[in-house]
Amino acid sequence: PFTDVQAGRFYADAVTWAYSNEIAKGVTAGRFMPGSPVTREQMVTFLARFAQWSGLELPVEGSLEDYTDAGSVSAYAEEAMAWAVKNGIIQGMTETTLAPKGTATRNSHNIIPSRRGFPRRDGIMTEGHLLYFLATNAYQPASQGKMERLHGASQRA
Repeated sequence: PFTDVQAGRFYADAVTWAYSNEIAKGVTAGRFMPGSPVTREQMVTFLARFAQWSGLELPVEGSLEDYTDAGSVSAYAEEAMAWAVKNGIIQGMTETTLAPKGTATRNSHNIIPSRRGFPRRDGIMTEGHLLYFLATNAYQPASQGKMERLHGASQRA
């Protein structure tokens, strides 16, 4: 569905899978930008949509009002960001800032493990890397622990 996702790239099938399952929607109707660093708000949006796809209901009872930059969270990411903050999936960059447009790195989340090639050596995740991770773990028994953690986080809400 995206002109900038080349067939044969390691993430091509993952992007198609994520688009087909409404986990990723692209930056425009025809562009995905798979090599771009994923932002913190994009990351939690992908994770929230993946959790919903997995059957988890995401009641949004959290608030971002403690963060001075809450107004800079994109409309599409507001509920996912509130859910992720409330459940400890993502933390503020400081006590009062979320930096939703900041680049997601290995240190900005606690769900996705380090593995060879993920994220990049510099610690930055790209959209292609994140969706590849989600798609390759969607049907594996090893993903069960990750989903239990997501389910447990929402049950504490």
